[in-house]
Amino acid sequence: MLFAAAAFAIGLLALNYGVSLYPRGAEADRLFALTLAIALSASLMITLLGWLVLLAAIVHSARRVPRWSVPEVA
Repeated sequence: MLFAAAAFAIGLLALNYGVSLYPRGAEADRLFALTLAIALSASLMITLLGWLVLLAAIVHSARRVPRWSVPEVA
């Protein structure tokens, strides 16, 4: 159950970064990798702090998505 929640949260984070940074895929990949590295290192330093970092990243990225829901004029 816990592994499924972690996999879902990581997938949701990747999806949010991909949608909110749509034309800049390389930047979304780097930001996603950086967030996962910070969450992993925080979890190794202090138990369960990685979950807090991961959830904070999901909330932060989810707040960015509504700004990109309206297509920009090319």
